[in-house]
Amino acid sequence: MNIKEEIEKDFLRLQKILRELRFLRYNHMNNKDRRAKIEQAIQLLGPMSDEFKSRLDEMTKPVGDYDL
Repeated sequence: MNIKEEIEKDFLRLQKILRELRFLRYNHMNNKDRRAKIEQAIQLLGPMSDEFKSRLDEMTKPVGDYDL
């Protein structure tokens, strides 16, 4: 497996985790302590997701027409 595929897998896993955390945050809106912990986790993992996304964008070759 190449590096790009590994980064894609990690990125997709992280996106899934973030989505689940957002659902949890919504379900625990009335519990201030739990909501704060969930929001902290989202804030910690968000930049990591952005980093993976930027690395994937760098690895993607431009798509378009090439004139010869």
